[in-house]
Amino acid sequence: MDIKNKTFGLILVFLAIIIFLSFSLFRCIKANIVLKEALPYLLPGEKINSLDLIDVAEPAVIKKDLTASRLSLIFIIPRSSSITCDKNMVYWKKYASLFTDTISIYGIVLTNISEAANFSLDAKLNFPLFTPENLSAFTMKFRIKFNYPQTIIFKGNEIRYLQFGDLDGEMAKNIIKIIKNLK
Repeated sequence: MDIKNKTFGLILVFLAIIIFLSFSLFRCIKANIVLKEALPYLLPGEKINSLDLIDVAEPAVIKKDLTASRLSLIFIIPRSSSITCDKNMVYWKKYASLFTDTISIYGIVLTNISEAANFSLDAKLNFPLFTPENLSAFTMKFRIKFNYPQTIIFKGNEIRYLQFGDLDGEMAKNIIKIIKNLK
């Protein structure tokens, strides 16, 4: 009888520990989700299936589907006139000239259509430019909280690489290597 009570007691302690650990794991997962949503940008591995955009060249709403396995290079331009974007524009134009025939490349400027059209003319872009159909929904989807450019590489709908802010020569070379490796 004494061995049965000890065994029963050990089983209860073991179950209590399992319940406690399960509860702790659940809280950690929930906290991780909240922290991830608080980040000011997306992370590699996250997925976005489609984008509702307005083409600056032909103002019409276009749904860009990212679920195909095609590689996409997306430039997020926070506003139409930015010194930071001017620095990145040199690299972005180079990527467009190198890869325009093999991957989808486009810029998304976070402003209204008329400012985006003026920006497109002034910048002499060699890649298509879009604005979000719904700017607030887009900034929530991409968790854009700061006014910095982003260079994002998608493989299908999955983010494979994201560079937040200014690019430099080394980063630019790294992005070219990543694109070549993912093709």
